[in-house]
Amino acid sequence: MKLVSYDSQEQLNTINGQIHNYANEIAYGADQSGLRSIANGIANINEQYQKKLDEDLNIAYMNAETDYKKRISDALTNEDNGLLHTSLGGAANIGYSFNEIESKARHEILDNLPNNNRIRDRFLRMADNDTIANSTRVQVHERSEREKYKDVTFNNNLDQSKQIAVLGFNNPNVVQTALDGIGKNIELMYGDRGEEFVKGKKQEVYDTIGQSVVNEAVTRNDIKYGPQVIAALRQAGVSEGILAKADAAFQQVNSQQTINGKISGDVDTYGEGGREKAADAYVNGLRNQNKGGSINIAALDSAVNGAIGKPYVLGSDGGDATDCGKFTLDTLASAGVTLNYRTADGQYLQAEQEGKLTTDISQAKKGDLVFWHVPSNEARWATSDDPNAINSDDKAYKGVTHVGVYMGDGKVAQAGSSGVSIVGADIYPIVGIGKFSGSGRQLTDGELLEERNMYLKAYDVEVGKRKKARAEELDRQKKAIQLQYLEMQKNGASNAELANFLDNATAGNEELTLAFGGVRNRYIAAERAEATAANNAAYKTNIVQMIQNGTPASDILKYAAENGSLSMQEMSQLNKELTDRDNGTGSYSVDLSAVQSVMNDAMDGLKDSQKGLFKDGFRKDFSAWYQQYMMEHGDPPSVGDQIWYANQIAGPKVIQTTQVDHFWESGENYQSNVALATLRGAGYVDYKPVIGDDGGHYVRLYRNGGTDENGDYNDYDERTFHQTFGDLDN
Repeated sequence: MKLVSYDSQEQLNTINGQIHNYANEIAYGADQSGLRSIANGIANINEQYQKKLDEDLNIAYMNAETDYKKRISDALTNEDNGLLHTSLGGAANIGYSFNEIESKARHEILDNLPNNNRIRDRFLRMADNDTIANSTRVQVHERSEREKYKDVTFNNNLDQSKQIAVLGFNNPNVVQTALDGIGKNIELMYGDRGEEFVKGKKQEVYDTIGQSVVNEAVTRNDIKYGPQVIAALRQAGVSEGILAKADAAFQQVNSQQTINGKISGDVDTYGEGGREKAADAYVNGLRNQNKGGSINIAALDSAVNGAIGKPYVLGSDGGDATDCGKFTLDTLASAGVTLNYRTADGQYLQAEQEGKLTTDISQAKKGDLVFWHVPSNEARWATSDDPNAINSDDKAYKGVTHVGVYMGDGKVAQAGSSGVSIVGADIYPIVGIGKFSGSGRQLTDGELLEERNMYLKAYDVEVGKRKKARAEELDRQKKAIQLQYLEMQKNGASNAELANFLDNATAGNEELTLAFGGVRNRYIAAERAEATAANNAAYKTNIVQMIQNGTPASDILKYAAENGSLSMQEMSQLNKELTDRDNGTGSYSVDLSAVQSVMNDAMDGLKDSQKGLFKDGFRKDFSAWYQQYMMEHGDPPSVGDQIWYANQIAGPKVIQTTQVDHFWESGENYQSNVALATLRGAGYVDYKPVIGDDGGHYVRLYRNGGTDENGDYNDYDERTFHQTFGDLDN
């Protein structure tokens, strides 16, 4: 703003001085020009004063304008509590609040302005202009937030109602009540937006909630009250497209429930590998089964045309006369649709129960039923919400007192008071439309294929569950068996006990037998190996015992061959041990300590060539006697017996030869002292004098088991014999 300029250097005292000068001039007889000077001075004073006053007023106005705008701006735009920052319900009545704030600011600022009409008027004009603009801003914000608040409030209520409807998915009354409440809220909240908006909003919300209710029923696999719920949704006005999808979804759930109910028995019947055969049987059972679909229109037309003009008689049997309920019952039956009730309100109840009810006449198709309320019938049949009112004499369920068959183009075939005729659908108030035109068709090949695929999937799931259950049970049994035989091992069970446990634990179970067969076989093999080892050990122990007991070598070798088996090395070792034993040497020879002196004394009188033979023979003979004694008595012979027998075999025996078979034969007589041990040392066990084929005299020495017949002997001429084995000098 441009301020009024004035001369700030011209002081009031200067002006006063000029005035005094002018006065002095007049006082002393100044002329008229002096008066003009005085007048000019006074005018100048007034001009300067006015400039100063204008400046002060302008400054006051600027301060007032600034203060006003700042206070109004803060009231509107302050981020903490500005009116234009309020939202939803907080924005209610902010126009009134703004008026109060503006009025207060206006009056407070006016009170502080100079009492100058011009400046005050100027301020008021500014404030009025700003108030108009700001009031518009406030009103726009308040209106916008009011609509938002309305939407938020409605959506909150909608969420609650939707939750109630979804939770009550299997209770048509709960669903219907929730939808009715939502419809009323829409009318209340949005009625000011016009009928078309309300209608569109209802459709949007009903479809959303209807889909949610259907989804909940399908998700929970609970469609027990599916038809009634569809009826409630249709009654509320949910789109037929949504309801058609709902019906298809419920049909699928119903099929799945049917399959689930029989699949276990089918697997029992056909076996886990019989899925294809079982599926064929299931589909064949469905092939001729009715499902929702197309009514027989030709049969419908024929039935209607044949009934036109038939008289009306309430309660008639449909022969020569009919009434509305009997007419629709017979007509739809001719077209392949079964109605369960005879009366109009009963057929309405059936449509309601089966989810086939709508109130939208535009959804009617040929073959559907049109249910009317005839006002003139109200006196006879009072409207009732009780389903038990059907077929009663004084009540009509939902006020339905008349019914007809929709024939298309707004026309209805009905049995009225003037008989069967075609009338307009609007002759009476319509209570509802029964969607019965979709009954009576068979499953298509595509639907049968879908049913088959569902069945096969369920079959596979059931088989899979059984296999899993068996596998889990098998694992459980395996773990139990493993823990048991580990505990048995810990407690020192034998291989035979472990194998026997596994035999009993797996008996009759092929999978367990296969699982533990290898372990069992190892235990059996180990048990057999142990038994074989034990038997072999006993077998070898017996052989050792027989050797120690002096059992003849032939008996030991026979036992060894018949009762076990020895390796070639073991057999060679056995023969050596037997030879050594029989020779009085080796680890199994008899202890000669008790008779060592007898043997040594006897050897002193022998030729050097005989001492080795004597020593070997003594050991063999004494060992054989010792072992025989042990076999007969079970205990070793006493020292005295040992010395006695040692003297028997060590002592010299006088052997005289030239003993002939006939007394007239003569020959040289030989006699010498021969120790029997010496003969034994040479491998001989007996002797006798004989005459050879040459007529000479010989001594025949027999080996063990030798006879004249088998030739196991040696013949010594008698002189050589006495020189070799006796004390005859050479």
